[in-house]
Amino acid sequence: MEIQERYEIRRKLGQGGVGAVYEGYDKQLKRKVAIKRLVASDSNDSKDSVEELLRECHSLSALNSPNIVSVYDFGKDGDGPFVVMELLEGETLEEIIVRAPFTEQDFLIIAEQSLEGIVAAHAAHLQHRDLKPENFMVTWLPSGRMQLKLLDFGLAKFSIEPSKQAIAHENSLFGSIYFMAPEQFEQLELDARTDLYALGVVFYYALTGQYPFDGDSVALVMAGHLTGKYKDLREFRPDMHPGLCKWVMNLMSCRATDRPDSAQTALDQFMGVLNGTYDPPEPSTVSPLSQPITVKADAPTSRLRIPGAAPGGLAQDTGRVEHSAQEQHNNTWDSLGEPRKGKDGIPKWVWFAISGIIAVLLLGVVISPISGNSGNDSSTAGSDDSPEELKLPSGKELIKVLRLPDSVAALVQRRDKNNDGQLTIDEFAYAPTKELLKRLRKYFPLIDVDDDGLLSPPELNRAYFSKG
Repeated sequence: MEIQERYEIRRKLGQGGVGAVYEGYDKQLKRKVAIKRLVASDSNDSKDSVEELLRECHSLSALNSPNIVSVYDFGKDGDGPFVVMELLEGETLEEIIVRAPFTEQDFLIIAEQSLEGIVAAHAAHLQHRDLKPENFMVTWLPSGRMQLKLLDFGLAKFSIEPSKQAIAHENSLFGSIYFMAPEQFEQLELDARTDLYALGVVFYYALTGQYPFDGDSVALVMAGHLTGKYKDLREFRPDMHPGLCKWVMNLMSCRATDRPDSAQTALDQFMGVLNGTYDPPEPSTVSPLSQPITVKADAPTSRLRIPGAAPGGLAQDTGRVEHSAQEQHNNTWDSLGEPRKGKDGIPKWVWFAISGIIAVLLLGVVISPISGNSGNDSSTAGSDDSPEELKLPSGKELIKVLRLPDSVAALVQRRDKNNDGQLTIDEFAYAPTKELLKRLRKYFPLIDVDDDGLLSPPELNRAYFSKG
C-alpha cells in the first residue's frame, strides 16, 4: 500500500538515529497521527535497519499500556517501511524540567506512570535502552489530570535473554551519555536493570534540574557513571521525604546488583515508600552528605497523603510528607526517653550537644523571617513589592507567570489538601523554588477579592478568565 492512499503527510516533527517522524492525517478514520519512516540513507536502508523498525512496530503493537505510545498501523511502500502511531500533543519531560524541577506531588505521578509503562514493556521482553527526558511525553487529559507516555523504542531490543550494548556508526554509543548505565559503556550484558538505572537518572534530573554525572568531556561523564559518585539528592531536595530520595538513588546504583531486580520490584518498592511499609537502604556509591538532612513535618512540598496509607506514609493527593508524632519521637528517643546511641558508639552527651546546636540554628531560621517581616501581611512575606503595586495579568499570562495548571479544576484538585474546595495561601503557594513561592504569595491577595484568606472557584475563575 502506498502511504498516500490512506495518510496525508503534513509536516516533519523530528528526526532521530533510525527514522524521521511526521505529523500525518488518517483520511479513513479522520484523525491526526504520527508517521515514522526510516531515514533515507545508504546505512539506514540496510536490511538490519528495516528489521529493527519491524521489531519496534511488532513489539509496540503487542503492548497494551496507557503509558506507552500506541501503534496504529504499519506498511511499506516505494519509499520504504513506515509506522503509524498516535500523535501526542504535549511537552516532553525535558521541556518541563528546563523551566523548573518537579514538585514532589507531580513527581509522584510521573514516577508511578513511567514505571507502569516500563513494567508493561519488560513483561513483553522489551527493553528500551534509551530512556531520557526527551523520550517521555506529558499530556493533559480533559479532566485536567497529567498523563505520561513513553516514546521512541527505536533502540529497543525484543529479547528474552540479556543482550549487549550495540555500537553505532563510527564507533559511537547509542543513547544519551548523561543517562546511560555503566554496563552500556562497558558493553556488558544488558537487562531490565539497565532501564531502571536510566530511569533513576531521569528522576534525579527531574527533581534537581541538574545531571548527576556531568563534565566538560565525554570521558568525564563516563567516569562519573562508572564510579557512581554524585551529590546526594537529599541535599538538593530536603523538602522531600528522604525515603523517596533514597529510592531514586538506589535505582542509580552503578552496580546492577544494587538496583531493584525488575521494574515490578521497583514499582512495589515505590508504593511501599508511599504507604510507609518500605524504607530503602542507604545508596551504596553516592558521595557522603556534607551535612545532616532533616525533614520538617510542615515543609510546604513534602506532605503526600494516600488513602489508606499507614501512619507516617506519604499521601498522594496533597503533595506533602506526614510523619506521625510517635514516629518523630521514635526517630530520636529510645523507649527510656534517652537519646539513642549511634552505630559507632558515640557518647550520649555528644548527641545532646549536637541536638542543642541544631535547635539553636532552627530557632534562628524561624525567628529571622518573622522579625524581618514584622508589620507585614503574611501574604507578602519575602517580597519587596506590596500587592497594591501589582496588576493582575490576563488569564493566560497569569497561568504562565505563576506556572499554574491550565484549569481551575486541576488547580484545586492538586493543591486543596484539606478538601474544602478552596485554597489557603499555603495551599496556593505550592512551588519547588523560593522565587516562584514568593511570586505566588504576592499574587494571592489580588485573586482573593473578598479578602477572606481563601481562594474560591469563582475567584479563581475570575483570575483565569481575566483580560488584565
